[in-house]
Amino acid sequence: MHFEEYADIIPQILLFLFAIVVIIQLNQPLGAYEPAEETVDVTEVMETYWEPIETETVVETETETEETEETEITEEDFYDSLEMLAYCTMAEAGNQCEEGKRLVIDTILNRVDNEYFPDTVEAVIMQKDPAVQFTVAYNGTLYKYEPSEDIYTMIREEIKERTNDKVIYFTAGRYNPSGEPWQQVGDHYFSYIRKELQ
Repeated sequence: MHFEEYADIIPQILLFLFAIVVIIQLNQPLGAYEPAEETVDVTEVMETYWEPIETETVVETETETEETEETEITEEDFYDSLEMLAYCTMAEAGNQCEEGKRLVIDTILNRVDNEYFPDTVEAVIMQKDPAVQFTVAYNGTLYKYEPSEDIYTMIREEIKERTNDKVIYFTAGRYNPSGEPWQQVGDHYFSYIRKELQ
């Protein structure tokens, strides 16, 4: 036989050999699996004052789909959010009465809980689409004033039980046209979400 007679089957033989090599490689043991150590230390403060946002993680197997819930928030995330909320409250309402401060805190927390707004404190404060929501986040004053201890206390209390679980907007000098006017407290005009969106 001449080489030309084998020319048609050589590619098939090479493909077959390649497939065997791949199968052998895929069947090699991957080694022992060691689960990762738990790194999140949930403190008493978080257990008392913070209700972590729970997300569902879907794990698919060959035979069934299992749904598991796990807490995504870490202690560091919690304190970062607490600090940013405190600074934003100080920048927006540091010169307002206690009720005014609490309502600003509630506005941010209520947005986190509302489907029409981002679902973290940082994302709510930094939101700028369709428009900047908190001017202090972008005009350089967010971290200008150190929050007082009473603001941190108010935040913890509002996380545990809101003074007002409906306020979603506040502006100085007028009601926000995007919401349903509710009440003026100090220099701020607070509004609820529009009825058709409730």
